[in-house]
Formats: sequence, C-alpha cells, structure tokens
Amino acid sequence: MKILLIGYQKASMKNFAEVLSNLKQIKNKTYLFDNKLIKKSFFKKMCKKKIEIKNFRNLKYNYVITGTSETYFEKNLWGFFFKKNIEFAAYVDSVFNIKIRFTKSDYFPKIILVPTMNVKKTIINSFPSKSRNSKIIIIGFCYLEYLKNLFKKPINNSRQFNAYFTANLDYSFELNTLLKVYNFSNLQNKKFIVFIHPRSNIDIWKRKLNKFKNMLVTNKSFFNYYKKIDSYFGIVTMALLVSSVVQNKVFYLKTNNKKNKLIKLFKFMGFGEFQITKETIKLTIMPNIKNQNLLISKKESLNTFIDNIS
Repeated sequence: MKILLIGYQKASMKNFAEVLSNLKQIKNKTYLFDNKLIKKSFFKKMCKKKIEIKNFRNLKYNYVITGTSETYFEKNLWGFFFKKNIEFAAYVDSVFNIKIRFTKSDYFPKIILVPTMNVKKTIINSFPSKSRNSKIIIIGFCYLEYLKNLFKKPINNSRQFNAYFTANLDYSFELNTLLKVYNFSNLQNKKFIVFIHPRSNIDIWKRKLNKFKNMLVTNKSFFNYYKKIDSYFGIVTMALLVSSVVQNKVFYLKTNNKKNKLIKLFKFMGFGEFQITKETIKLTIMPNIKNQNLLISKKESLNTFIDNIS
C-alpha cells in the first residue's frame, strides 16, 4: 500500500502526512506531493480554472488523499481520478470556508475526512444531492492530537517573547491589530515574533514592519521558538489552535461575529480573548485551556479509515 497526499495547502498536507506516517498500518508508506509530479506552470493552471488532466508522471500509488481548498486544484484532480478509476479521499483540515471547497466541481469525492460533526453537516446540507453517495468520516483534529502526545511533559520556557499569527488576509486588514499587540508586548518588556501565514507574502510584511525594534518577522514554524514564547495572539487562524498544545497562553481577537465556527471552537477550547484599545490591547478573558479529546468517535476514527483502505 502506497498513499499519495496532494493538495493546494501544502502546509496542511505536510502536517497530515506526519500524522499518517506514525500510524502502524501505513508506517513508511505515505508520500507527500512534490514538484516532480506536476510542473510548476501546470500547477498554477490547475489552481485557476477547470482543465482536463491527461496523465500524471509516475503515478505509482494505490491510494490518494487530496486536500480541499478554494482553488480548482483539487477539483481538477477529482475529475482525473474518477475518469481513471483511481481510489481517493478528500481531507478537510478546518472548520470554515467549507462550501467553497466543494463548489464548481463536476465530481464529488466518495470519501471525505472531516474534523467535526458540524463540518459534516455543512457538507450534507450544502450539497444534499452530490453528497448522497459520499461517506463522510469524522477524524477529529488528528494533527492536534498527534502534537498533544508529543508535548505531554512540562516545557522549560524562558517566556521572553509574545507571538502573533497573521491570518490569510490582506496585511492592511490586521496590521493595526498586530501593532497594538506589539505595543502591549513592549509594556510587558517582551520581545515580539510575527509568524506569517504560509500563503501570505512575507516580503510585504517585512517592509511594513522593519522599522519596529525587538520584532522578528518569520515564515518559519513556531515550533522553532516555542520554548521562548509566553503568549500567542491572532485574529482567526488555525495556527492558534495548534499553538495550544505547547501549554502556553492563547488569545484571539474578541468579535461580535457569533457565526464564526472557528471562534466557537476557540471558546470551547478555553482560549483567552483580547480587544483593541486606543494604544494597546486589553485582555478580556484569560485562557483556561481544556484538555479536550478532539477525536470524536472511534467508529469514525482515522485508524478505522486506514484499516478499510489498507
């Protein structure tokens, strides 16, 4: 059994590959997509519009797991896989932007891996006809569970930094919030790290922030710095959820948007809240991170899925 993981959101697929590579059933049998399989120019075309894929180079895999995204990339793959009778599943890594991940597709995955029951319901309610023959399997936030097992022991932390995760937004939308958190960190006599979203342009952020002292702007993983970070801040990003596993304080921006499913999850997890003031920020709720088991059901677990395809 050889399993290929391929998706537009490469960071997400890399994390999922890390989880799968540690399962006994398929240890050393998972392979992450690289540019050898698809040329960069063709990859860009696949993301922008519907196109016909005639063949892949050296597609020697028994099973494929694709990501899901707002682009046409995965949707073009699904069409190719259906026509070539290649078995595959689609992986949903988040709780928001669910509808756009499956719209404008002529083919619907027969197996979809999702993190929560709410995501499953959203897919069924949004695409009642298309999803009728699909098996939607709740696997929880498996990468989060994987990390929690790695960080069971107490961490010796110098707490000399605060950190901010940018979202996949235009910098102008959250620059003000970021600088208020920076001012707050200065008042605490802490240095500041800005982790740039993988799909954002780090050069733009660096130009905007290069005049500020005691600030590091990076697109590296926060795992390179977690032993130095006291608190994590952000607006709405999955990175906040991941950062909670290293036993630090996590704060999200307080908002009146009651429909945002990720914020509902933040509240459920016991994250702290902050709001913007004139010069800095105010912490309105202190974090109380709950040790929740996010694997929802053993009947619909990741292990069960792997057993069925192995």
